[in-house]
Amino acid sequence: MKKQISDHAAAAKLIRAELKKNGIKASVRASTASMTSSVDIYLADCVAPWTLKEIKLFCSKFQYGHFDGMTDMYEYSNTNEKLPQVRFVFVHNGTSDDDRQRAYDYLREWFSDYKNAPEKYEDARNEMFGSEWVSTEVHQVLTGCMDARSTVIKSWNKPKVDSFANM
Repeated sequence: MKKQISDHAAAAKLIRAELKKNGIKASVRASTASMTSSVDIYLADCVAPWTLKEIKLFCSKFQYGHFDGMTDMYEYSNTNEKLPQVRFVFVHNGTSDDDRQRAYDYLREWFSDYKNAPEKYEDARNEMFGSEWVSTEVHQVLTGCMDARSTVIKSWNKPKVDSFANM
């Protein structure tokens, strides 16, 4: 007799396999509670913003829908009978001290506000250069959410995968 696995465990298994196939190190955990289920993906290394976007797009197929805070209801807007799905899928982009330093080095290289900034991120993270806290701008670089003063994140990081489009 073959063991039957739950939808949340099956979704986690498919996500884990696809990430591994694409060389992305991650911990994928499925969980369930009263009337809800979720899959959490913890990326081991900080991935480039465009890679993170592809991963989130792929993983979104495993989520039934979304929570609408205006009506205080969960809406089933993405149901797919061919896939195991859960209510929520969360992708957490891991960052190390080296990742934060690389993002800070990028800011120092490309923005004049940082010309007199200390060399080390740890020495500058609680300071402001320009209109934002250094820690905020480093986070924005790491997540691909730079403000209007940066139209392109030049040479920030090489993609780890070409595309998740085939998944």
